[in-house]
Amino acid sequence: METNIASQPTRTPYGFTGKQLLMLVVAALGYFVDVYDLLIFGAERVESLTAIGVPKENMKDVGIMILNYQMAGLIIGGFLFGILADKLGRLKVLFVSILLYSLANIGNAFVTDITQFAIARFFAGVGLAGELGVALSWISESLDRRQRTVATMMVSAIGLFGGITAAFVGAKCHWQTSYIVGGVLGLILLVLRISVKESKIFIKNKFKDIKRGDLIELFASRKQMYKYLLCIFAGAPAVVFINLYITLTPEFTQAFGITENVSVNNAIMIYLITLAISDILCGLLSKLMQKRKAPLLIYAILQIIATSFFLLIPPQTAQGYYYRCMFLGFSVGYWGIIVTNSVEQFGTNIRATVATSTPNLIRGLTIPASLVFKSLIPAQGLIASAAIIGFTLIGISIISILLLKDKFENNLNYTEVFED
Repeated sequence: METNIASQPTRTPYGFTGKQLLMLVVAALGYFVDVYDLLIFGAERVESLTAIGVPKENMKDVGIMILNYQMAGLIIGGFLFGILADKLGRLKVLFVSILLYSLANIGNAFVTDITQFAIARFFAGVGLAGELGVALSWISESLDRRQRTVATMMVSAIGLFGGITAAFVGAKCHWQTSYIVGGVLGLILLVLRISVKESKIFIKNKFKDIKRGDLIELFASRKQMYKYLLCIFAGAPAVVFINLYITLTPEFTQAFGITENVSVNNAIMIYLITLAISDILCGLLSKLMQKRKAPLLIYAILQIIATSFFLLIPPQTAQGYYYRCMFLGFSVGYWGIIVTNSVEQFGTNIRATVATSTPNLIRGLTIPASLVFKSLIPAQGLIASAAIIGFTLIGISIISILLLKDKFENNLNYTEVFED
C-alpha cells in the first residue's frame, strides 16, 4: 500500500507541524503584547505621573494605587474572559480581550489626571486578563500532550520579551508614545489571530450537556476549590517581585544608600531577560524530570536565596543592584510551568476559567501584598517590610506546591464532575 507523502504534514523538531507552529507564534506574540502592556506602567511610572502633575513625594503611593487598579481589572477580567472562553470558545474571547486592552492602552496615552489614568489601567487590566490563560488552554488542547511542555515553555519565554521591549521603549520614547505602541501592537495581533482555528477538544465537547465555565459549581465544590486555591498560591511570589521590588527601584536604591543613578528600565530588562532564560530552563527541567512539582520546589528554594540576597545583603553600587535583579528574575522562571499546571489540573468545561483566572489572581495578590507592605513601612522600614512580604509569599507557595497533585502532560480530553 502506497503512502501519499505529499498529504503528510511537514514536521519540525518536537513533531510540530507548520500549522501548529503558526499557533505557537500567534500565542507567543499575544503573550508578548500582554507582558508589554502589563509592564509599561512600571517603565513609565515616574515620567507619566510627573506629566499629569503628581508631586515627587506622592509618586510611590499614587503609583501603587494605579497599579492596584490594573490588578483589580486583571482579577475581574480573569473570571469574565475565562468563563466566556469555556462557554463560547477560546478564540472568540481572545479577539474581544485584545481589542479591549489595545483601545485602553491607546486611550492611556491621552489621560490628564490620576482618575483617568486609573480608569485606563483598570480597563487595560480587564482586557489583558484574557490573554495568557485562554491562549495556553487553546494550544494545550490543540497539541499532542507530549508537545505541551515545550509549547508552553516557548510561549512563556518569548512572551516575556514583551516586558524587555516595554523597558527599552520606555527608556527611549515619550511616555505617550509607549502606550500607543502597546495599543497598536495589540491591533496588529488581532489581525494575525484571524488565521488560526479553535481548539479541537473544545469543539468536540461544545454540544455536550455539561456545565461549562460555572463559577458557582467551582466555588461550591470543596475538592475543586481546594485544588484551585493551591494553583493560585503555588505562584504567590512570582508577580509581586516585579510589581513591588523592581517597579519601586528608585525607592529601594535610596533605602540601600546607592548614590549612583539606577535605571528602573534597566532593572526591568535585566529581570525579564534572566526570567525568560530561566523559564526555558525550568521547562526543560520539567520535561527531563517528567514532573511539575519537583522543578517548582527547586525554584521556590532559589527564591529564598534570591530574596535574601536582594534584601538582606544590600548592594552598594548600581551594578550590585542589577546583579540582584538578575537573580530575582532567574528565581521566578517557573511562571510558564505554574500556568501550565493550572491547565492540567481541570477538565475542559472549566479549564479556561481556571487557567485564565489563576495567573490573574496571582497577579492580583499584588493588591493585598502592597497594602500590607505600605502599612508595615512606617514601623518596619522599606527593606524589612519587603522581606516580610517576600518570605511569607514564598512560604505559602512551598506549602501549596507540596499539596498539589502532579499531572505532568496528562490527557486533557475530559470534563470535570463537580462534587462536594
